[in-house]
Amino acid sequence: MEMIDGVLYLIRDGDIVHEFEKGKLTTGAYKHMTSWAIQNYTDQPPEELWRQAENAWESLSLQNKTAIWSIVIAESQNSKDICDGLLATLNGYQGFSNVKQAFSQAIKDVRDIFKE
Repeated sequence: MEMIDGVLYLIRDGDIVHEFEKGKLTTGAYKHMTSWAIQNYTDQPPEELWRQAENAWESLSLQNKTAIWSIVIAESQNSKDICDGLLATLNGYQGFSNVKQAFSQAIKDVRDIFKE
């Protein structure tokens, strides 16, 4: 199991065999469920593992869900702040516009991983 750009994949022999999709889950729920799935992975159908991860999320207290939500909001704001700073610094560099644009897009892509 491996997280790639904020998405959890089940990988066997170098091939992706299953993507654990976020769908309509909140970022907090998805982060908790993916972490639970990684920690509790056994050789079982991925759909069954995901169902168990969802049950683990649903069994959390409101206080714990709120704490996770607070962390997600803080991560999102932090990623936005860092992105803004890096883009401002990048703007001050001299260089080819296509190279700067590629870096700009990469910075924004990382920021988007942390969006709620």
